[in-house]
Amino acid sequence: MRAAKVREDATVNDVCLAVVAGALRRLALARGDEPHPLKAMVPVDVRTDGEAEALGNRISFAFVDLPLDATTARARLRRIRRATAAFKEDGRPAGRETVMAALGMLPDPLRGVAARTVAGPRAYNLTISNVPGPELPLYMLGAELIEAYPVVPIAQGHALSIGIFGYRGRLHFGLYADPGAFAQVHELPSAMDAALGELVPYLGAAAAAVPAAASAR
Repeated sequence: MRAAKVREDATVNDVCLAVVAGALRRLALARGDEPHPLKAMVPVDVRTDGEAEALGNRISFAFVDLPLDATTARARLRRIRRATAAFKEDGRPAGRETVMAALGMLPDPLRGVAARTVAGPRAYNLTISNVPGPELPLYMLGAELIEAYPVVPIAQGHALSIGIFGYRGRLHFGLYADPGAFAQVHELPSAMDAALGELVPYLGAAAAAVPAAASAR
């Protein structure tokens, strides 16, 4: 993941999104469906550098197109990198934070309607949340934390959410799905491994020593 990030001047989050896009493309093709772009809602931390130690969250949301229609892993990563860079440069995270705060000030009857509209399946197709964790080991009552797979709630009318937790140099993908709407979720971990492997030819020797398998449950 880090080698792909450096090679394409992207972020680790960009690479994660590209891997998910490649995996979902594989599942679509396996079903005999034509892969179409999907829109992912991606939580974004909008705290400034001076607020890094502040308690609580300041979250906005980015809506990023996952280019399932792109036929190569490199093309998918580059399209995602351009989209996320444009989102950050034009100030959309701060603007969406203002909009979300304004929705919270609506009267209760209108707030529920607005929330359902913002979180509806017409607004986006799935949620992908990447949470950076510590590089040092964590302990509880003397027991070391080995792995952690986040569960991101599924909004009404949606079928899949993906939580990603970075811990001690590894990424852990938690896949949370409606089994009735998305029975293929059990095939998604191996599809993600394969999608990550598609990036290897573009990385050269830097990736040769890095296992292609992603941790996913």
